[in-house]
Amino acid sequence: MIKDKFCFVYVTVENFEQAELIVELAIKDKQAAACANIFPVSFHV
Repeated sequence: MIKDKFCFVYVTVENFEQAELIVELAIKDKQAAACANIFPVSFHV
């Protein structure tokens, strides 16, 4: 990544656990911010 350049990544996940994992990976050893929308899987068949 180029110094002082920003990148926006939009991620949709199915549950809180996936959101936590994405955030941990995104900010690990970096000065970054992460955000994820959580859309539950529909249980209707």
